[in-house]
Amino acid sequence: MTELRVLGLAGSLRQASYNRALLRAAQAAAPAGMTIAAFDLLPVPLYNGDVEAAGDPEGVAALKAAIRAADAVLFVTPEYNHGVPAVMKNALDWASRPPRGAALDAKPVGIIGASPGMTGSARGQSQLRQAFEFTNSYAMPQPELLVFRAHEKFDADGKLTDETTEKYLASARSPSRRGWRSSRRLDENECGTLGCRTKLGREDGVGFKMSWFAFEGRGKAEVLTLAGLTDTGEPTDAGVRGQACAELPNGWTVLADGDEGPFKPKTMARLSADGRVLAAWMSETVMCSRAEAWLEGKRLWSVIHDPSQGPDDLFVEGDFPPELAAIGARLAALQAAEGGEESDTDYVFEIASEISATLCGWRPDQDNEAWGEVEFTRAGPSEASPKRSWLAKLFGR
Repeated sequence: MTELRVLGLAGSLRQASYNRALLRAAQAAAPAGMTIAAFDLLPVPLYNGDVEAAGDPEGVAALKAAIRAADAVLFVTPEYNHGVPAVMKNALDWASRPPRGAALDAKPVGIIGASPGMTGSARGQSQLRQAFEFTNSYAMPQPELLVFRAHEKFDADGKLTDETTEKYLASARSPSRRGWRSSRRLDENECGTLGCRTKLGREDGVGFKMSWFAFEGRGKAEVLTLAGLTDTGEPTDAGVRGQACAELPNGWTVLADGDEGPFKPKTMARLSADGRVLAAWMSETVMCSRAEAWLEGKRLWSVIHDPSQGPDDLFVEGDFPPELAAIGARLAALQAAEGGEESDTDYVFEIASEISATLCGWRPDQDNEAWGEVEFTRAGPSEASPKRSWLAKLFGR
């Protein structure tokens, strides 16, 4: 098994910091097959666009390189004034640059923290999760670790002495879905209506979020086995919490993830080793959408819509088929006809759904006229899925 390399970032510069101590404890508790390397944020200067334009300072370049080299990043954050400290936010600001292809893009991240107060850095962790929405980082929703009254849990040398916290770090066990990760769990009553693509969702911080994976020429049983899942037989709708699977009449099989699983390259390479796979993601919270095609373990193309870059933004990489490029052009023209930035509707956001409908015949918000409603069943963890340590679960190992 390939070793999982995790980069640890403590959001405090104080040498005797409780969060530096917590990071050391996490390093010591890392399970077999995982290493956690600490990176000191002291050499990283305050973000300055003028400095960036002249070239990344040495400390920033080192930070970005370390993040890119890691399979995942563990953020260990204090809480200052009910929020994330400047040291941690500054590191995130640098690592989110440039907007395209940033070091944190599509990177799995975990968040833990310690505080002398009773909330254990809960507010600071919450603010980090909000920031990771924009950086397209896959923040693990569970398990959580909030070390409160930290001054009572570490000795004068910074060694973790609290038995409960130590046991939780080292051996907390829980079943998990192999190869799948989620950046935010959605309850069924949180799922919005896909038919309304208003920009209000970006400000309100609410809306529908999901991803789906369409497998060409592979049946439902094969897809579920590949994903480490099993068919429960329970009818469900695509987009609710958890995974749902359906075999389409045209030979494609769709695995929908209401927990918003990501496009981790290693996972996508494995899923597409024996056939073409379409991966799509959309979030009304930030009005971003994304689609990718993979074949024989390689990404063929990808397209991303990010409204922060403009209402008609489409970032395309790879050999994008002309018929799909035409979809983007049509949506951009519709956006312009409706007033561009002045429009209350983001038409280009539909790119992922439109591409999915064109390639595999299914999209999450509309029934196929020829097939009618597609019947999904809920997918659950395979009985063969092993139980893993807390840190292993955090990064899907």
